Amino acid sequence: MKNVALILVVTMIIFTLTACGGISPDKAVTEFMDAVKEVNVETIEKYVPYNDIAGKNSLAEDKEFAKNFFDGIEYKVISSVDNKDTAKVEIEITNINLGDIMKQFMGQMFTEALSSAFSEKPEELSEEEQDIKYKEQFTNLIETNKENKVTNVVTINLTKVENNWKIEMTEELQNALMGNLNKATEEINNSFNKK
Repeated sequence: MKNVALILVVTMIIFTLTACGGISPDKAVTEFMDAVKEVNVETIEKYVPYNDIAGKNSLAEDKEFAKNFFDGIEYKVISSVDNKDTAKVEIEITNINLGDIMKQFMGQMFTEALSSAFSEKPEELSEEEQDIKYKEQFTNLIETNKENKVTNVVTINLTKVENNWKIEMTEELQNALMGNLNKATEEINNSFNKK
């Protein structure tokens, strides 16, 4: 009789948890952040399309190469508010300062372009060779700047869709995940537009 009562209690607990809509918002954010760190696209896309993270950054669109962007990411959930069908999770995200790295990378490209312009025999690379070269340069910059980190505190908005949490990819969240890369890219674009 005790075994039957125990089985009923366990069944009711499981039913209650699934009836409440599965995991909590902070657990959803934790799962999402772990997936970003591992570039586990299947899990990321349970919450948000991967391209929403990469944005317009062609280097980050290469999922294998993107592991360099997210490998050092650390996070801490600060608070969570669950309003049944919507939620807000405040989170602290620390990543390599990819914004600084992008500025260094652009400096290298500018120097190479000038050098090539004044060279008698400029280096001519195919688009594929250029792509490989740029990825190697960016990877080397990440490697030498691993200790240069940036921390952002972001409020993540979630909405429940068919009992699953979906994350709203804001510019603020995207920038935090990308280690201020978006801000740096915007600054670089603005400086070119002014000239």
